[in-house]
Amino acid sequence: MSSKAKIPAIPPYCLRHTFASLLLMKGAPITYVAAQLGHSKPTTTLQYYAKCLPEEKMRFVDCLDALKGADKEQEESAAR
Repeated sequence: MSSKAKIPAIPPYCLRHTFASLLLMKGAPITYVAAQLGHSKPTTTLQYYAKCLPEEKMRFVDCLDALKGADKEQEESAAR
């Protein structure tokens, strides 16, 4: 069929990989993507697609500092 349309043949595996990669790049949960791919464990999906996960500019541990600042503001508001 692809020869009649003069487009390159794309193996189904490539379409599957693109589907999973795009979902992960857009922030879909790994458990969702694993289920869509039929993987019984999300670790299988991570093994092959971890490179597609978006990199966060801020480390999650840095979020704790933001919480500390919010707690301080709440304490100051309560004292007023």
